[in-house]
Amino acid sequence: MSSLQIGVNIRLMCHSYSEHKNGYKHSKQISMIVDKDDPMTPRLRIVADENIPSLQAYLADCADVKWMPGRQIQSSDLVDCDVLLVRSVTTVDADLLAGTPVKFVGSCTIGLDHLDLTYIADAGIGYAHAPGCNADAVVDYVLAAMFAFQPDLSVWADKSIGVVGLGNVGSALQSRLAALGIKTLAYDPFKDAATNTFEEVMSADVVTLHVPLTTDGTHPTLKMIGPQQIESLRDGVLLINTCRGKVIDNAALAPHLNRLYAVLDVYDEEPQPADELLDQLFIATSHIAGYSMQGKLRGTEMVVRALSEYFDLGLTLPDLLGDYRRDIVIDDDDVSELVRRGYDIKQDSATFTASYQAVSSLEKADFFDRYRREYPLRVDFSYQSVAGAALWPNDEPSKLGFNVSQTNASD
Repeated sequence: MSSLQIGVNIRLMCHSYSEHKNGYKHSKQISMIVDKDDPMTPRLRIVADENIPSLQAYLADCADVKWMPGRQIQSSDLVDCDVLLVRSVTTVDADLLAGTPVKFVGSCTIGLDHLDLTYIADAGIGYAHAPGCNADAVVDYVLAAMFAFQPDLSVWADKSIGVVGLGNVGSALQSRLAALGIKTLAYDPFKDAATNTFEEVMSADVVTLHVPLTTDGTHPTLKMIGPQQIESLRDGVLLINTCRGKVIDNAALAPHLNRLYAVLDVYDEEPQPADELLDQLFIATSHIAGYSMQGKLRGTEMVVRALSEYFDLGLTLPDLLGDYRRDIVIDDDDVSELVRRGYDIKQDSATFTASYQAVSSLEKADFFDRYRREYPLRVDFSYQSVAGAALWPNDEPSKLGFNVSQTNASD
């Protein structure tokens, strides 16, 4: 009998929340050796959000997957389920899991606010998520928004970018901005590297938010950008939110959009943001800042690796990230045009806004989710190659995150 071969021995984020001194502890491992050639070997039964890509490519030999819209998953769907795999739109708590045979929950996203970790731990259920899986895609999005707002790189040299939150995304953004010679101010009460106060960060020319959604503790982020904070922003500031909609009080923000520029990918009222709000935004997109092919594949891969370890499956996973690449041909050293070709955020915003506002109010929530589900995934800048290194003596494409080939654009 030949079982699947073990490919990795790395312990990933597979743990249960407890009163452990560090807040987390590893879940117990469940042994379940899978023999793909033996029809009598039990297969994992999985219920999965339909927006998780390439799951079958990773699990075809050991699991049967039932696909569902994330917001529609109910307890009755889990009566014969070993594993639940979700994204951020599914709330996973006692109401969903109690009385089900679910042994493992995986969220192919960076956040955890949709998971009731205390209940999951008390129920003896393992869990995993995918911190940092789409960090590069979100940084690409922020840079695209910045250069859509101000296309001249030399102007940015005299501006400051306030980064709220130095997790995977915030720290990656700070690194790319530093490479470009753009000044950053960073606030994160949990990171020593963040040396600025919240007030200093809010005084920057751009304020970009990269925090989880939390409601308790010493620094809750729910509505952390409320009336007082919005009032404090100087006229003309660019405010970017790609993390969680409820971090900003949208009702408090709306009256100030005649003096501020806002880029919102997430909304307090999601999945049904108000048309009136979208009309006033500089950029409006549909919770897709992290929606790159590489970001989604990393999320799937990270959770499947954790699942494989938890059930002792010994899976060897194919490398799918490099299957999605693209080339950019550009004839001059126009940084803003290069970024636009990497990701045209203004076109993305215009398409979403027009489509969303064309449907009736009764259809908007379903349309928002469908738009996200059918969104054509981008390619991370790092998987896009720019021809003609000689055009860029200061290596701007690499600093922006692109690959640069030595081939001339005309070759």
